[in-house]
This record gives sequence, structure tokens and C-alpha cells, in this order.
Amino acid sequence: METKSKCFYFYYYIGLIPPILALITPDLIYDYPHYRFLKFFLHHMAIPLMAVYLLKTKEYTLPFNSIWKGMLMLNIMIFPIYLLNKLLGSNYFFLNGPPEGETALSLFGSGLRYYINLELAALVIFFTSFLLYKAAVYVSSARRPLNQMLKKAG
Repeated sequence: METKSKCFYFYYYIGLIPPILALITPDLIYDYPHYRFLKFFLHHMAIPLMAVYLLKTKEYTLPFNSIWKGMLMLNIMIFPIYLLNKLLGSNYFFLNGPPEGETALSLFGSGLRYYINLELAALVIFFTSFLLYKAAVYVSSARRPLNQMLKKAG
């Protein structure tokens, strides 16, 4: 279960907020109703839904140190992705720089400063995702006694 948990931490932290940010500031060549346009939006809407679905159905818990485990896995993953980007001329995870259009990544600078800002942004996003998880757990546990009371009354 430990390996599955680490994989889930990674997926939850990169799958909850970043796809939503991509939906807000898409960097697309094609316009509606092109297939690639629709595919981009459908995929980026499905990713956070899957993170929430796995969290709810598999009953994973996120301890505070899961933030660091997720960051470690992210930093391990960027090396092969960076090499793949160089080989294919792509820009997955925006490791080769910000997208062509104006996005928040355009403010991150260039060179080493860009990579440091990417790391800091990832840490902020991971921490925010953790806080969202804790808030959801709190709301869920606060509703449990109410649900039990309603079942007894009915």
C-alpha cells in the first residue's frame, strides 16, 4: 500500500490544481470546434475529477509529509520529461520555458530563476491542495453526526 500511496500523493498534487490552471490559461493552437481543442478541455477537466474520485473511493489519507513525498516524486519525474522534451522538441510540464501565450508562467523569469520559481509554485500548489483536502475532511466529519442524527430520527 505504501507504493500506491506515494503514487497517489504524486497524482493528487499534480492532478488537482494544475489542470484547472491550464483550463484558465490554455495555450492552444487550434480553436473551437477542432478536435484538439475539445480534447484539451476534456482531458484537463477529467484529471482533477479523477484525483477527487480516487481520494473518495480508495479512502486515501494525506499526511502532511505527503507534500514532501509528492515534491520528491515530481523532481524525480522532471529529469526524464526534460530529456523527452529535448528529444521531441516539446515542452511538457513547461520545463523548457513558459508557453508562447501570456500566462502566469511568463512572470517566472528565465534560466535558473524560472526553475526556482517553478519549484516554489509547485510547493505552494501542493500545500494549497493539502489544505483543500484537510478542509474537505473537516466538512465531511462535521456532517457525519448530523447524518447519523437524521437517520435515527427517520
